[in-house]
Amino acid sequence: MAELNKSDGDVLTSGDIDDIDEQLTIQCTSASRPTGIEGRFIAETDTDKLMSYDGSGWRISGGFGWQSFTPSWTNFSIGNGTQAGEYRYTDGGMHVVVNVTLGSTSSVSGSLTLTLPNSETFRTSAIGTRQPLGSAIFQDDNVPSIYQGVVRYGNSTSVVISALNASATYLSQTATSSTIPFTWATSDLICVTFFAPLT
Repeated sequence: MAELNKSDGDVLTSGDIDDIDEQLTIQCTSASRPTGIEGRFIAETDTDKLMSYDGSGWRISGGFGWQSFTPSWTNFSIGNGTQAGEYRYTDGGMHVVVNVTLGSTSSVSGSLTLTLPNSETFRTSAIGTRQPLGSAIFQDDNVPSIYQGVVRYGNSTSVVISALNASATYLSQTATSSTIPFTWATSDLICVTFFAPLT
């Protein structure tokens, strides 16, 4: 990239404009991205992502701060409970936090699975499919007692949230259920935080 060195009254050439353009962050949408030039930055207004072009494709380099989303689950019904989810794009992926308070009609029926926000897809070449991505806390409000869990890759668009079992010599992961890590009831909590590398 050439250094732009102009005096008052000088006319910019097309090459000068290209040099300036490469240094700007261009506002666009995911459907109207400009031509990829190595080192170019864009800000997507529909996805809240900051993207950079690395010579072969667009990569996530950040975002516009924390965004709210409604968590989507498998084997869990929120019923009359409450939940809050937020995500934030960072270099190479997103941080996700979810907090759930169960109500009298909430239910856990099996292995908890949470879909990634904003229809995102894992970059599995970076993480494989066994690496833990974050942690979870399950709080039994009746006792009260807190149990630990782990967040791991589920499939290309979701994570599995497992409880940690301490019945053996070493901790092991075990699937949640209606009675694991305890029998769920009103005011119990599920708190999840993890980082997801993205495509």
